[in-house]
Amino acid sequence: FILGYCMAMVFLQRGIMAVHCSAVELNGKGIFQIREKTYHLETGQGFLIEPDELTFYQSDAQEPWEYLWIGFNGKMIPEFLKQIGLSSAHPIFHCDKKKELYWLVNDMLAHSKSNFSSDLRRTGLLYEFLSILALNPLESDQQVDSEYMYINQAIEYIKNNYWDGIHIYDIAKYLCIDRSYLYLLFHKYLKQS
Repeated sequence: FILGYCMAMVFLQRGIMAVHCSAVELNGKGIFQIREKTYHLETGQGFLIEPDELTFYQSDAQEPWEYLWIGFNGKMIPEFLKQIGLSSAHPIFHCDKKKELYWLVNDMLAHSKSNFSSDLRRTGLLYEFLSILALNPLESDQQVDSEYMYINQAIEYIKNNYWDGIHIYDIAKYLCIDRSYLYLLFHKYLKQS
C-alpha cells in the first residue's frame, strides 16, 4: 500500500507508477491527463492510474485541490476495477462519499506499521474503499456493447417476425434474457417500451 493526503497550491505530477493508484478530490479543482486526453476535475471526482501508464495531474492555481490517494496492487484488483468500470480508457469517477473515503485512508495511515495485523486491517479498509467506489459503477465498453447487441438482435427479430403478432416475452425468449431486462434496454437506448 502507498497512502497519502495532500493539500497543494500547484501540484504537478508526471510519471509512471508500479501500482494502481486512485485519487479523490476533497476540495478544489485540477486537471488529469492520460493518453493525450485531459480531464477537468472538481470536488468529489477522482481518477485511476493503472500501472505503467504515463500520466500528468495538476492542481488549479485559483482553487487548489485537497485530495487523498491510495496506491494498491493485487491479483484480483484488475477484476474489481473492471466491475467498477474503471480503466485507463475510463479513468474518472464521481464519489459522493468523500468523507467516508477520507476516514478510510486516515485509518489506513494509522495502521501503517508493517506487521500481519496492520496488513490485514489495511487490506480490509482497501476493500471498503473499493466497495464505496462500486456503489456507482461506471458502464464498461463491454457492458454497453453487449446491451447494444441485445437491442440489435431484438430489432432484427421484430423486423423478421412482426406479422406474427409477437410479444415482448417472445423477443426475450429468443434472446434468452428476462423480459423486464429487455424492457429496460429498450427504454434506456431507444426511449421506447
